[in-house]
Order: sequence, then C-alpha cells, then structure tokens
Amino acid sequence: MKTIVGGQTSDTLHHIQAAQQRSKLQMVAESLGRTNDNITVVTRRWENGHMSNFAYLMFLNTLAGRSYNDITQYPVFPWILRDYESDTLNLSNPSVYRDLTKPMGAQTEPRASEFKQRFETWDDPSGKILPWHYGSHYSCAAIILYFLVRLEPFTKIALELQGGKFDQADRLFSSIPNSWSLASETGGMQDVKELIPEFFYLSHFLTNVNRFNFHKTEKDIAVDDVILPRWAYGDPERFIRLHREALESPYVSQNLHHWIDLIFGYKQRGEAAVEALNVFYYLTYEGAEDLEKIEDEIEKQGKIAHINNFGQTPKQLFTKPHPQRKMANPLINIYTQPDLLHSSELIMTPNGDGVTFLSMLPEMKPVYATGNELLVPPQFKYSVQWGFPDRSLRMLYKNRLATVFEDATCAENGQISSVITSDDGTTLFTGDTTGLIHVWRLKTEIRKDKHRPAHATLALQSRLYGHCDQITCMAHSKDYRILASGSKDNSVIIWDLNTWHLMHRLEGHVQSIACVAIHNVTGKRYHHMSDIFVAAGQVISAWTINGELLAYVVTGQSVYHCVSSMAVTNLRDWQPSQCCVLITGHRDGSLRFWSLLIPNGSKEVLDQKRVTTMVSHQTKVVNDEDYITEMDKYFAPKLHSYQKRRMISKLNLSKYHPRYNVDLNNTSLRQLDGDTTLRFKPICTKSKKQGKTITQIHVSTHTHQFLWTGDIEGKILQWEIRKVAEHWAEDKDFTNCPKCNKLFTVIERKHHCRKCGQIFCNGCSINKAVLPEMGFGEPVRVCDFCWERLKDLDVVLSFNSQALNDTAVKNDFEEQ
Repeated sequence: MKTIVGGQTSDTLHHIQAAQQRSKLQMVAESLGRTNDNITVVTRRWENGHMSNFAYLMFLNTLAGRSYNDITQYPVFPWILRDYESDTLNLSNPSVYRDLTKPMGAQTEPRASEFKQRFETWDDPSGKILPWHYGSHYSCAAIILYFLVRLEPFTKIALELQGGKFDQADRLFSSIPNSWSLASETGGMQDVKELIPEFFYLSHFLTNVNRFNFHKTEKDIAVDDVILPRWAYGDPERFIRLHREALESPYVSQNLHHWIDLIFGYKQRGEAAVEALNVFYYLTYEGAEDLEKIEDEIEKQGKIAHINNFGQTPKQLFTKPHPQRKMANPLINIYTQPDLLHSSELIMTPNGDGVTFLSMLPEMKPVYATGNELLVPPQFKYSVQWGFPDRSLRMLYKNRLATVFEDATCAENGQISSVITSDDGTTLFTGDTTGLIHVWRLKTEIRKDKHRPAHATLALQSRLYGHCDQITCMAHSKDYRILASGSKDNSVIIWDLNTWHLMHRLEGHVQSIACVAIHNVTGKRYHHMSDIFVAAGQVISAWTINGELLAYVVTGQSVYHCVSSMAVTNLRDWQPSQCCVLITGHRDGSLRFWSLLIPNGSKEVLDQKRVTTMVSHQTKVVNDEDYITEMDKYFAPKLHSYQKRRMISKLNLSKYHPRYNVDLNNTSLRQLDGDTTLRFKPICTKSKKQGKTITQIHVSTHTHQFLWTGDIEGKILQWEIRKVAEHWAEDKDFTNCPKCNKLFTVIERKHHCRKCGQIFCNGCSINKAVLPEMGFGEPVRVCDFCWERLKDLDVVLSFNSQALNDTAVKNDFEEQ
C-alpha cells in the first residue's frame, strides 16, 4: 500500500506487522476459495459449529479481497451490540444486539426513510449513475484511520493525510457509545460505518499509550483514551473480551448469516439490495466501470481517487441466501463436565521414581520419564538427560547413548536445571542454576544401517540473559514465537524468539515460580488474546502476552495447597467461556479445574472490599474489616486506572509464604473481587485419600474424554469421562459383526463405534465423523448405521482421497 500526500509517495507497507503474520492465512484462504466446493467446505464447518464466528468472518474477508495490508480494503466486521449504556451486559437478552438483518443506515425507521427517499428521487440526466442509498461507505481508509489513530503505524499515516496535524478533536474517535450513535442514528446521511477486527481482540487501540496530544473539543473536553461502554467499567481488556463473547453468542450465531448476505452475499447487489436498503454509489462495486476505456485522464484519475478514498464493496461471494448456523449440542468432555471424571491406575514407574515427563502417543499409549530426563517429540524415541558432573547434555535413542554434548552451560558453577523442547522436537531450551537460558537447534536422525548408531546434533542459536537465579520452569508457544521462563528470583520473563529480546517481566510473586503455561488455543495469530498462566506457591495468576495481569487466585493457606503442576486445555476459542481453561495439580494430590470468567455488573467490578470465601462449594461474604485490610495489604493487586497503561512491576500477589502456614487442614479458597479484568472460578476438585504430589498433567489434543496424571511416587493415572464410556459394549458379548455377520478372529479385529458404542468389523466401521457433543473434536470411527444418520448433519468425513485433502486444508486454515 502506498499513500500519496502532496505529490510524494510514502511506502508504509513495512510498518504494518499484521501483513507478515497473516500472509499464510491469506494463502490458505485463497486456496480454499478457488472452487465453490471448497468454500462450501468451510461454510459447512461454520454452519455445524466447528468454527468460530470470528474465524469465519476473517475467512470471508480474505476471499473477498480484504486484507490487513491495505487500508482501502481492510477487513470489515459488524456492529453487534446496541446497548452501551447499561451497567450490566446481558448477552441472553436479544434487545442488547444490533439488528443484523439491516444495514447501518436502516437501523432506525426515520433514517431508513431518508435513504429510501434519496434512492426513489434520484435522477441522473446522463443515465450513467444508477440510484443509490449511500454515497459514503461502511469501510474505507478514513474509517480505518479513524479507529486506529492511537496505534502506530496508523498514527503516522493519519498525520501524513492531515498535513502533519491531527484532525479536529470533535471528529476523532473518542467514544464507542458516541460512534455507535453516529453510525446507527444521528450521523445524518454520511456515517454508516461498520467495525474492524481489532474490536474483538486488541485492547491497545482504545488506549492512548503513546500519549499523543489530540487537543480538546469545542466543549473543552480533552481527547485521550477512548470512552468505553458503562458495562466495561473503564477497562479496555474487559470490553474486548465481553465484545468477543457477544460475537460468539447464540443470538449472533443464529443471525450472522443475515449480515453476511448484506456484505458478501445476494443482498449486496440487484433487487435484493434495493429491498434491503443496501445500495451504494456505483463506483464502490467491483467492475462497475472499465477504467482502461476512459480516455479523459482527469476523469480517470478522479474515479480512481474516489475508489481509493471513499470505500470499496467486497467481492460478492454468494448469490443465494447464506445458510443459518445450527444450534450446537451441549458438549460432554473433561472441560465441560470434569466432575464426571473417574481415575484408574495405568502404570507404576520402576523403583517408584517420580514422573517428571508425561505425554501420549497417537494410539493412546503413555510415554514418561523420571529424574532429569525429557523425551523428544513427536516420536519420543530420542530423550535428553542432564544433571551430570561434567555439565553435559546426553542424547539417548531408545535408552541407548547416542551423543554427548559437553559444557552445555557456560557458567563455571552452573548446572542445567530445566529443559523443554518445541512441539516438533526441533528446538531445545535449557535453563541453568545461574538464570541463563540457551536456545539450541536440535537435529536427530536415525541411521538406516542398523549397525551404525543413531546420532543427534545441537547448534546454539542464542543465549537469553534476564534472570538472576535458577530457572525452574519454561513454556514455549510456536504460534506466537515466544518463550516464558520462571525462576527462583520470583519472576517470569516473556521472550520474543524472533529477535531473542526480553518482551515483558512478570513480577510481584513472593515465592519461586513453580509452573508456567501458555494457552495456545486462545493464542491464534489473528486473535491476539493468548493467556499466560503462572503458579508460585499457592497463587495462580493469568497474564496477557503484553505483561498485563488478568486474574489471580489463592488456592489455600496450607503448604499442601501449593501448585506442583499445571496444564492448559485444548478448547477451541468458540466454545463456552464457562468451560475449564486450566487444570492444576497440588501437593496434596488433588486436581483442580478452573475457568476464567468476565465480571459483569457493578457488584462484581466496583466493590473493591468484597472478599469471597469458598468452602466446600459454599460462598459467603467476610465482613471483618481488619481481615480485609490485611488481605489488601499483602496480595491485592494495586493497579492503575484502566484508562491508563497498567504498570504492575511492584505487584505483591500473596502473603501465603510457608512460614505463615499454621492450619494444614484449612482448604478454603479466598479471592478479592473487583481488582482484575477476569476471575478464576473453581469448577471442581478431584482428590484421593493419602494422595501424593502431582508432578505431571497431560491433556490430549486427539480426544477430550481423557487426561493423564503422574505423581511423585511414580504412579500414572488415566482419568476418563465414565458417562460416555458406560455405553460401550463388552468385547465378550460379540463373536460376529452384527451388520455383516463376519466372524471375529485374530486377523478380523473388533472395533467400537464411538457414537453408539456397539462392536463391528473393520469393513462395517471404516467411516469417520466429528462428534463434538461427545467430546471428539477430531474424526473418530463410526459404524455404517450411525454414518447414515450423521450424513444428513454434514459432520462426517470419509476415507476417500478428496475428503482427506479437504480436511487437511481445513485443518491448516484453522491452525492459522
């Protein structure tokens, strides 16, 4: 994109970081959109509830030629709410939503009548310009700069277009309620703007973090941070998360197809557009005029300028009404109903050594390690060992020594204390007792000649300096290219692996960091809502990747309530926010399941002195003023106003140091309300008598019905949802396939249908289907009987090559 100002060209493409981040998404979307069949594949995926509203709108924008790389054709998103004045946002009330069946110019009857009259009375003597309702557009360069003026590089572009000065303060984006009012009712016949994607994932464009001087309005009001709806209580992050939750709400899901018809579908042009009051000036439509045939150069340049500056209608993708999204069945899995989990002992490690690594093979077989050892994914045939007197790293292949890397730490008195790998096993991260982190490129190979041993190589990529004490834990995100490291210096550092620079330091913990985890599912590249979870003693905290505190909770007063292990869930971003997002293991052998909720209403947000005590799932209010004051003093976060940039470097999260523990039987959980954007909510606790410290938790990406835990005494447990497993038939009850009557033998094996639970031969259960209501987010085996019933629901995936190709492309798109 090039912006022309005063005859000079300023290339601003390199300023827009979103271009590189979304390039692969755009390529995948374009490949999906080459045929109508592939568009239908993604549309059906959204229709059946297997894709978020946000991701689907991004997909449609990309296919229609909208791009983050071009502010003249920026992605367009709808206004979805109309209630910006209430103290509480009730997403179950249809009256809080905008009418998605009508364009912005027709949200009120008086305004719709004016636009209708303009269309009916239009008369062009030349006959070239067809009647239109709107001369301005819902998306153009000026609207993009209007919304993003506080965020670079858009600030620079806006200044260039205004001759080095900001626009008049009264015309700047200063209030969300006011912008809605202008676009829907009071903006005359000029303002019909829609929204941009940032309203659903990025809070920073609402805050004047760079302290630009936007001057004052005619009423002598200084324009600074954007004024938010009342229900956001001055917190941009709370607004973004509630707004995103509204986008994924059942009401919007059931009505979004109407808006798609207006912007990308059959109501974009023709008689349907006229009836819907959705006709724009003719030059905004693709192919409305052949510019190459215009001989008058002045006329040609004028029309090009009009197209570039006054908006362009997206490419029309659908010529028939878009299908409505189906109501999803309630999910039953470890995240929605962890109370249904039951455990069974799976393995006991030799000599009862504690489990220090736990994962699962695709065939649901556990792989584990004890002591200072880590198995290298994805095949887990190689392993890494450390902690030797010579400070070396040793690579083993199937428990046989393959390679020794000497002096893996550069400090004379340092010793490796923590090791992790990337999910693909190509990058190795090592932290030592001095606080230094090494990043290695790991290459493993298996020799074809069995007489020659396996071999591995390590190449140092970078050293990361920032901690001043022993590294205790690390977590890596491939999507965001970040590393989070915890240390005995009571801090967590977020590292940028593209530049090897320190991004943010999370401070304020009073104990050593025990666990750190990154929620990669919310961290899609185009969502920018990744959460980082930190455990230090009895305190669990959630942070954004920008170092802002989202929530924290104290798990109890006893040392046995300290968190010893942690795992984030694999829920998709469109699934209910009430579901579990975090699982923690504790020293008392208990498993706790947590959700992150958005406080909604003045009682939850503004009451800074309300302390909730949860004992045995009962809630009561503690009125002891002295006790409340003490709680505030020791671990209540002291945050600045949410209208300013939050600086929390001296945050003191908890007084619960082991020396304060006097009552080891107290299992209460206390949390201060009204001080953070989100709230941890305990869903349930699973514990056993005489339970031992849980050292590892593994949740599978292949099924949502199981999880596995390992403890300090080497016991590995498998947890499963018994409600689903109970309907499975017993192997002993079947000797023949009930469909084809084929005899089961050693060669002809028995197979369970994941839908009905009955047993069939391979030939009668070869098909696969996605069963989200039973916790299977990926295709699983179903019998021919269930296959026939499921085909009408468009959730099946056959084994033919075309379906497999479509599935691969869809999965690639979803991951991006």
